Amino acid sequence: MWIIYALIGMLTMSCITLMIKGAMDMKVPVAMILVYLSGTSIWFAIGYSMFKGYSFSVGWKPAIILMLAAVLGFIGNLFAIRALGDAPNPAYASAIASVNVAVVAVMSVFLFKSELNVIKVLGIFLCIAGVVLLSIKTKGKDNAQQTPGTYSRKATHALPGTAQD
Repeated sequence: MWIIYALIGMLTMSCITLMIKGAMDMKVPVAMILVYLSGTSIWFAIGYSMFKGYSFSVGWKPAIILMLAAVLGFIGNLFAIRALGDAPNPAYASAIASVNVAVVAVMSVFLFKSELNVIKVLGIFLCIAGVVLLSIKTKGKDNAQQTPGTYSRKATHALPGTAQD
């Protein structure tokens, strides 16, 4: 079942990434994007927890871990959103941020006694290689510029509140 959960998470996170890029293109400040994302998410989380009947008491040690995770989440989201706004293509920023898979896989060996075999290590290297390939400049040109053999489509409809080329 975890694979289905991961696929749903991937699809929703892809939509969020594109929506954040659209908001950045509409000149919405990063702080306001974080306020709307976090504020709306907290109400859904509270509602879901109440629906499931969960206790809000987790103990002091998990509370500290979760609060530290929240601080790191804020910092990570702050810079990820800035990267999405500045990147010529949001996929580039998303790909670099997704290399956290490699960090999590390696750190899980030490923290949770997870195992890494040759196939999994090869997968980590392929993920990193994919990010490197996305980041390489072609013949001194930025990835945002059209190069021979690449596909680019000008938007036929601008997002509401944005200027159209």
